[in-house]
Amino acid sequence: MIIEREVLIIGAGPTGCVVATLLARHGHQVLLISDDRETRGLYW
Repeated sequence: MIIEREVLIIGAGPTGCVVATLLARHGHQVLLISDDRETRGLYW
C-alpha cells in the first residue's frame, strides 16, 4: 500500500536534495526550500 503525502523539506544541502529526490520518485509531492539561492547538494 502506497500513501502519497505532501512533504516540506527545509534545507537544500546534500541530505535534503537526496531525500527530496527519493520521495518525489516514490510519488510524494515535495517542496524543497532553502535560505540560499543555490542548492548545496551534489551535482545531478
